[in-house]
Formats: sequence, structure tokens, C-alpha cells
Amino acid sequence: MKKTFLAFTATFIFSNLVNAQKFSLGPELGANLIMLENEDVGRNYHLCWFDGINAEYKFYDLFSVRSGFYFSHRKKMYASADTSEFTVFGFSPNELGIPGVDFNVYSKTRGVVSQFGLEVPLLACLNVKEFSIFAGPYMNFMVGAWKKEATDTRIPFLQAINIDSIDQSGMISSLFPPGETHTFSESSLSTGYRVFDFGFKTGMSYTADRFRLNMYYTFGIPDYRTDRGTDDVNRHSYFTMSVAYNFGIGKSGASSFGN
Repeated sequence: MKKTFLAFTATFIFSNLVNAQKFSLGPELGANLIMLENEDVGRNYHLCWFDGINAEYKFYDLFSVRSGFYFSHRKKMYASADTSEFTVFGFSPNELGIPGVDFNVYSKTRGVVSQFGLEVPLLACLNVKEFSIFAGPYMNFMVGAWKKEATDTRIPFLQAINIDSIDQSGMISSLFPPGETHTFSESSLSTGYRVFDFGFKTGMSYTADRFRLNMYYTFGIPDYRTDRGTDDVNRHSYFTMSVAYNFGIGKSGASSFGN
């Protein structure tokens, strides 16, 4: 009995939405503008995909609700530095106390994480003629990730001394690592990154017939990592530009945007 009642209620609500011709949906295509770095000499931005299906229901000409189902590509950059002692068979030359000689090992790591997710927003819209402003929550479910990481390591002591010139046979130099190395790696592992992300979206749009130009600002609440350790909170925040084309759902097939 309950299932019959729920089915009847859902059918009644959907039929009213369709017949009222206030419901519309269509494709939306755009890009997320991600700022990866904010340095003194400038900012580094990347464009990432944002596309999917959007939907809108108008309660009145002045007020409507928008939602949709989107594929959203987002990125984060990270960097770390580490200093350790150079050792030879467990012995550290720093113990010799030679002044002016640097026996440390310096490592710098930089990486970029790409997160691919399915996003569902729920936006309340205030419409004034062709212009709209909107705000509301969103949910994002990560379906995959890709990480690129580069590490530069240098040992000043071995950079300053050419061991090959001392040992022509190469037996001694084979016992020491290179004075400077660069390594690069890629991984598709999603471990360590937050699968469920949520926050708020706000923005504005301009509508001309069935076309709509949108500008969003997204502000995530949690850190993009599951464990940030002692690092500061690093959440997703970025702008999005997109274009939507909507079809009115109803007997006449007219777009709700043209009303």
C-alpha cells in the first residue's frame, strides 16, 4: 500500500512539473579555472573540464531551482622539502667537523594531483529578466585520480668534488650517489584523497532564448586529502565558466527560459 501511494505521488508530481512547462534541462559545457600556484612573480592557472546535464524548475518567474549531473576535473599542487645527512656505510662525514663543507642531502618534491569526480549541485536562483544570481550546496564524488611528481636531490659535497678525476677506475665513485639527481613518477592510485567532497557554489548567469552563460565560484569545505598531517587546510576553491542550452519539457516543447 505504501509503495503504491509513493508511486502515485511521484507520478502526480512529475506530471504536474511537465504539464506546467516550468521544467527544463539540457547540456552544459565549460571549464574550471584552477589556480595551482600563487607566487610573488605571478599566478599559475590551469583549465579543467566541467560538463554535464543541467536542469531547472521555475516556481515563479522570479524564483527557480537548478541542479544537474556533471563531470568535474579539479587539480591540486603540493610541494615539500627535506634535509638529511649524507652517509657512507653508515658514517656521516659531518662528524669530522670540517668547516665550510656541506655534507647534507637536500631534496625538493613537487607534484600535481588531478581528481576526476561526479558533481551534483542544488542552487536556489533569483531571476530578474535575463539575469540570475544563485547559491547553494554541492556534492562531489571522486571516481579517479592521477598524480605526477618530480623530486630533485642534490649533495653539495659531491657536486663540488669530481671523484672520477681522482679514481680513473671508477671503483670509488661507484660507492657514492650522483651529486644531483632528478626523478619523475606518475600514479593512478586514489589512496589518500577524499572521495566525497562537499561545499558551496554561488554565481550568476545571463540567458538569451535557450542559451545561458554561467559563472560559478566553488568553495569546498574539507581538505582534498584524507590526512593532511601538520599541513594547512587545502580545500578546493575555483571559478567555472560554462554555456548551457536548455529544452523545455512539456506538451509545446517551449523553453522555460523564453517565458
